[in-house]
Amino acid sequence: MLGTRPLSIPDEANYAEIAREMFVSKDYFTPYLNGIKFFEKPVLLYWLGVGFAKIFGCNLWSLRSVNAMLALMGCIFTYFTAKKLYDHKTGIISACILATSMLYFILAHMYTMDLSISVLIAFTLFSFILGATDTHTRFFYFTMASIAMGFAILMKGLMGIVLPLMIIGVWITLFQEWRLIRFKEIGVYFAIVMLIAVPWHWIVTLQNPEFLHFYFVEHHLSRFSSGDIGHLQPFWYYIPIIIMGLFPWIIFLPKALLHSFPRSFHHLKAKKIKIFFSLYAILIFLFFSISKAKLIPYVLPIFPPLAILIGNYVKNAVNLKKEYIVLCIFSFILAGACFLFTKYWQVADRDLTNFYLYIIASVIIVGSLLGYFFSKKKPDYAIYSTIAMGAMLGLLLIKALPAMDRLTILPLTQILKPILQEEDEVIAFNHHYQDLSFYLDRRVDILNSRKLFAFGMQHQKNHDWMIDDRQLNALWQSHQRVFAIMDIEDYHAMPERYQHLHFYPWGQTSKNILVSNRLLEEQKSH
Repeated sequence: MLGTRPLSIPDEANYAEIAREMFVSKDYFTPYLNGIKFFEKPVLLYWLGVGFAKIFGCNLWSLRSVNAMLALMGCIFTYFTAKKLYDHKTGIISACILATSMLYFILAHMYTMDLSISVLIAFTLFSFILGATDTHTRFFYFTMASIAMGFAILMKGLMGIVLPLMIIGVWITLFQEWRLIRFKEIGVYFAIVMLIAVPWHWIVTLQNPEFLHFYFVEHHLSRFSSGDIGHLQPFWYYIPIIIMGLFPWIIFLPKALLHSFPRSFHHLKAKKIKIFFSLYAILIFLFFSISKAKLIPYVLPIFPPLAILIGNYVKNAVNLKKEYIVLCIFSFILAGACFLFTKYWQVADRDLTNFYLYIIASVIIVGSLLGYFFSKKKPDYAIYSTIAMGAMLGLLLIKALPAMDRLTILPLTQILKPILQEEDEVIAFNHHYQDLSFYLDRRVDILNSRKLFAFGMQHQKNHDWMIDDRQLNALWQSHQRVFAIMDIEDYHAMPERYQHLHFYPWGQTSKNILVSNRLLEEQKSH
């Protein structure tokens, strides 16, 4: 179902459009969004998207296949790591827990960087702990960790090196594992990271001297330390995100973490491994909680280590009855929320949303009760039933999302694209509709919306398509055919704000409307 759902707003639509413009322009170093330089993120996700587009065509399915493949690789490496450190069964359960955690499952179906960076950080840190616990393969795994770290920097910037080194440094200090630091080898690892990460940064700086200051100072540092860029949330913001995003496995998390810090271990190696995974999750959680800028997907990198901790706990449990009592209570609360959702939340299609939510509520209740039934005498069966419930729940959510999505303008572009001519102008009215350019396969005019493009607009000529009210007046009254997509509230305010202009509607969704500057023959028939 990768290609069946409209683009999510805003990030997925932005990244898809950047990849589309890179695919069309064949400029593989400077990212552009609607023709404006866009330096907020590195280039690896776009490169992967372009690569898949060259094979399968530039469409939603091919772009989303990037994260779908990475998500599968993340599950496979989670299995491999847990199998090497524990056993085959722990590996299977851990991989299935990761795959059926709701936030991981949903982001695996989206073209964004949060799933990709989570998988690359997991590759880095899983490789490190495998090498740290086996002297015979240390150099190999540390080399793999260095390669993954280099790609992580290319995926989402300094986060790709800061988070792994922070976790590794704390763990080495805690257990006095200074033997792992061999300066001759560190030079090799550092060279590998730099060989992967530096060339694009160097080339894009040569082509765009303004890049370095914005990318490292205004974006990276400001994003962490300042609320000026938006997304300002309280410290506890990620707690409910983890509770819902890790469902249904969240019920096992408290005990899984407690079992990571027991009073005594029979084997020091087991202690080091469990505390490593706990530090991995806790330090990343604290890092993003301290950060001023917060978004739901940012916390996803903690899911791979939590999957292994939970997998190891439930694999060894002989009685999970208490946990499944909690799951049943939680599930009945969520089922109630499903029945009440559309009464308090506006959606694109209320009837279809309710249809899917009622099925989801049934799956949650039946799955949790089935797990409870097996939890005391056959805990393995309880876990397998919960894996099945998580998989069904994820698929149903993916199916339900289009019916909930009020932000997409896909229905309007489906009206517009068949009659759009090359010389026509299309305006995003007082708002940047992130998915508009992608659906129309072209750059669009943007009226009175500058924030996302503020930096790029300073360094290139763009007055032809980044327009204001004065330019709108001239364009709308010209002989050229002009179309605009706007918020319905803006449309109702048109007679007062633009008294001398005429707006002819073509179609609308629950939130937006498509209009043109004059009555057209196609519109009469439409």
